[in-house]
Amino acid sequence: MHFSDNMVLPIVLGKIPGGQSVIRDLARIPQLLIAGATGSGKSMFLHNLICSFAQNDSPEQVRFVLMDPKRVEFEYYYAKLPHLYSPIVHSEEQGVTVLKRVEAEMNRRLAAFAERGYRSIDDFNRVGEGETLPRLVVVVDEFSDFMVHANEVFEPTVSRIAVMGRSAGVHLVLATSRPDRQVFPDSIMANIPGRLAFRLSRSADSRRLLGEDGAEELLGRGDALLKDSDGTIIRLQVPDIQDEVIKQIVDSAIACDSERIKF
Repeated sequence: MHFSDNMVLPIVLGKIPGGQSVIRDLARIPQLLIAGATGSGKSMFLHNLICSFAQNDSPEQVRFVLMDPKRVEFEYYYAKLPHLYSPIVHSEEQGVTVLKRVEAEMNRRLAAFAERGYRSIDDFNRVGEGETLPRLVVVVDEFSDFMVHANEVFEPTVSRIAVMGRSAGVHLVLATSRPDRQVFPDSIMANIPGRLAFRLSRSADSRRLLGEDGAEELLGRGDALLKDSDGTIIRLQVPDIQDEVIKQIVDSAIACDSERIKF
């Protein structure tokens, strides 16, 4: 699929009923909240996002922080992915440590940009001073587990990254099965404009995430509602991705990284 040359981190979100692909640039969104009940397609979307970047970008262009407290989605596929910024996170203790590390890197970048007269990572990488900074994409599957057990660290740290991360090239993709106020408090909701809803169990959850009803009536298995940058709601079908395809993409990324290191 052809992506616009102006897109830094293009994501194929899915297709609308007419068959047209919906593509957005995570670098412009730049943070994304996702919610969906079990079996709704939420995890399938996360796999699509990770594989899209791993297939199209080198570790010098994009690095991942993957958090999976249930240990069922990421470890099996991505433990050896060369794009990882840290080992895959499973516990709240690990999550706190890695998230603070991401925040420190964000602050380091912003201080370096200010010192050298750059506004953002785009300016820095465009000029090319012998150092190119990769985008950092933090993907959390079941964000609620971290908020319940480590809320005193996660809420303020995520809020700060949400506010300042775009300029530093740090992007959040936070997924949960229940988007209530305890999981996505106002301090986070106010600073993360991107919203993607899969089938939810309650209309109240749909209103919390999208600002209106509708997600409770979705069909599941990738049927989703996107709240676009202008506030409009778009219904789309997220593409399925098979286990074999994920493995092929990861194996190819490992092989390409081995060749890069060799030469």
